[in-house]
Amino acid sequence: MNHPYKKYEKTKDWQVLLNLIEDLIANNDIELLTPIEYVVGYICKGLTKKKVKNTVGAIKDSYKERLPEIVLKQGCGEFFLGKDIRTLLHLPHTKESFKDSDNWEWDAYEFDNGITVWVEKNIITSLHMESQCWYKGYNLIGMNYKDFLSIIGSKPDAEDVIYIEKTQKKNGENQQVYDFDKEGLQVWVWRGRIDSVTLSDYDRDFV
Repeated sequence: MNHPYKKYEKTKDWQVLLNLIEDLIANNDIELLTPIEYVVGYICKGLTKKKVKNTVGAIKDSYKERLPEIVLKQGCGEFFLGKDIRTLLHLPHTKESFKDSDNWEWDAYEFDNGITVWVEKNIITSLHMESQCWYKGYNLIGMNYKDFLSIIGSKPDAEDVIYIEKTQKKNGENQQVYDFDKEGLQVWVWRGRIDSVTLSDYDRDFV
């Protein structure tokens, strides 16, 4: 018979459900007031949506796992400085565009793995990490700044105090910002602990 669920008839779920429901009818456990094809088709449609949802959820969860270690002046995992951002846009992300008073334009792509990528003319120029930043077996986020100095083995080339405006995640605050030019790191510190890390390469002109 014709029905709106024809496309599910060749699936494994269709035959299993059809057999089960026919068994229930034969045993007088249920009585259908609707043609059986409509019942089986409706359930198959619901199962398909559930499977798709679970698959998407699994992909997103995989990005919440531990990130690869950063490579100084290069990148983190598949996120590399100088790479065309368009090769990564299949990954879950959000985008925000900016333009300053000097008409300098750039984009920020925030990926589900916690990495924010700063881009100029489609080329990755910096990576910013606020939840994970692994280096030499340590997650730098949340680390005591003095301990970080021991690990990195060098002193900052410059330091500044920058006010971070209030967001949904945190209140406004003044953070100490330290630049390590040789390593290509900018370390943001709040109350003695690292709040975030930006990875760049000040010696390269990407665009």
